[in-house]
Amino acid sequence: MPYLNLSTNRTVPLQKTSFTIGSDPSCDLPLTDKAVAPRHLILQSRGDGWQVATLNLHAPVTVNDRPISGLALLHDGDRIRMGEGVEFVWREADAPPQKGPWLGLLLIFLAVIAVLSILFAVYRFDAAYLEGVLPATMAPETTMQPAPAPASGAPMLQPAGVSPNGHPVYEMTLSGDGKSP
Repeated sequence: MPYLNLSTNRTVPLQKTSFTIGSDPSCDLPLTDKAVAPRHLILQSRGDGWQVATLNLHAPVTVNDRPISGLALLHDGDRIRMGEGVEFVWREADAPPQKGPWLGLLLIFLAVIAVLSILFAVYRFDAAYLEGVLPATMAPETTMQPAPAPASGAPMLQPAGVSPNGHPVYEMTLSGDGKSP
């Protein structure tokens, strides 16, 4: 089945043997261009192919940038122009399937899932990192008590509390009896 590719990336299949184009709403393809006549042109099937015919002698039509008067045979890939900016390409083969909005919506959904997965992975990494570095009892709402010093006597950095803006506060404590070696 032949079809027209409009400049707006719309595909219009020709399901009849006669197809009218113009600004009249009763046309098979109504257009809103001010320079398009109410019944501007007609596409017709004939035994050996399709032809385009002007329906208004004062409404110009070009095929591949050549003005036509009366009839012109159409070949695959011909550019038909009418009005001030209306152009479409004639195709003799079957029209490609219409994609609709679902493909775009699916891609958006997959992008959102990918971003959320990355954010979740980063959050889980931060949480796992903080669990190994900071004590589990540390929370902005609670007051921290210093943990007991390790038995080895090595200096240890301990969170002493939480600042008013929720950040941990550290103080240095030395363990041992305080004697010099």
